[in-house]
Amino acid sequence: MRSLNIPIDGNVLKEQAHFFASKLNIKDFKASDGWIQKFKFRNGLSFRKVCGESAAVDTSSANEWKEEKLKLLLSEYAADDVFNADETALFFKILPKRTLAYKGYKCVGDNKAKERLTVLIAANMTGSQKLPLLFMGKYLKPRCFKNVQKIPAAYYANNKAWMTGNIYEKWLRDLDNRFSAQKRKVLLIVNNSTAHMEVTGLQAIRVEYLPPNATAVLQPIDQGIINSFKRKYKTVLLQRVILGLEREQPYQIDILGAMHLSISAWNDVLDETISKAFRHTGFKETDVTEEIHDNRSHDEDEVLTNELRRRNPQLPELSFEDFLNVDSNVICTEEISDHDIISSIINENERLSDPEEEEENEVTPRPTLKQAAEYLSELRRFFEASDNYEMLTNIEKMESCIVQSVVLKQTKISDYSVAQLLNKGTFYKYFIFLVCLIEWISFIK
Repeated sequence: MRSLNIPIDGNVLKEQAHFFASKLNIKDFKASDGWIQKFKFRNGLSFRKVCGESAAVDTSSANEWKEEKLKLLLSEYAADDVFNADETALFFKILPKRTLAYKGYKCVGDNKAKERLTVLIAANMTGSQKLPLLFMGKYLKPRCFKNVQKIPAAYYANNKAWMTGNIYEKWLRDLDNRFSAQKRKVLLIVNNSTAHMEVTGLQAIRVEYLPPNATAVLQPIDQGIINSFKRKYKTVLLQRVILGLEREQPYQIDILGAMHLSISAWNDVLDETISKAFRHTGFKETDVTEEIHDNRSHDEDEVLTNELRRRNPQLPELSFEDFLNVDSNVICTEEISDHDIISSIINENERLSDPEEEEENEVTPRPTLKQAAEYLSELRRFFEASDNYEMLTNIEKMESCIVQSVVLKQTKISDYSVAQLLNKGTFYKYFIFLVCLIEWISFIK
């Protein structure tokens, strides 16, 4: 309601609390004045007079915010300590042939939510620090996470793959702990989405909200940074598709693969692209109107789509830009209804009681050490023929990791055969150890 500039007083909160209590079958609940005060304190709420009303982008108010509030904020923090964060949707599975069917789709929680992630992207004003990506998906425990020792980034789940207040608070508190350990004081600017709740007790982070109906012109992350990130992600995705066609095997990607590609794409976004986006939205005392772009030629991306169309004549006439922008207007957070709130609580309890919700697609079995060694041997032969010494160095590192895995795999005497023990002399070492152990036990007795 705050993001919509709709006034809410204590009586409205009391009535709503009683409504939720009855729907959730909570007995003997009373929304007293004391409860209201404690509720406000827990959630960092205060009642204030609402000025103005919800409307389209107000250029004059945006300029006023830049000239007054933003300049004051920037005078208090170094450029490296000024951050902006925003969410974007990513249809990580969608390939060009399905783009037209998804174009303009809002994605509010049906089956298409299975094929999307919401990604929180954050960086500082100079582009020198890109915060780790935060992912939100539909599945609590995707099958592709099975047997993975550590996933590459933070991942949360809800039935619509959206950013929620609970996820945002957890992310913000973890980030605050990180900056506190570094003894830094930073400014984080976010839009006034309902998911971006006020979080109390932060030690290192000061959160400021963009004015309502002005994020389109004031949000730095939206001014070319997200576009650059998605362009790099979808370019690599198309490259993988073409490689799959070369192997005569359709390319498939799961949540874990999408996370790895996203992290790589985010790392490849230029610092210059980020700093220009901040300057473009007024995060600098002087006016800057320079064009924002990344380091890739758009012609290179069109080459990929043309190559796909050549290999697959059934592919619809589609430009790379259409493929790139298919998820640009997808909802990441929603103005939730009472029914949504109640359902989310009930569904969350069900999810906790049944945490094994998974993807529908089967996961390719993990290769054995022998298979991995054979793959690397083939890669070595391929790159030796192309004189790519840089890749050969990387292959040598991977081969070393495989050797270490083989060595560490056999750590118990029971893992060795009698022949191995005799041939390698290990038998004698263990025999002497056992004799010494027996003598030591006898001595103790």
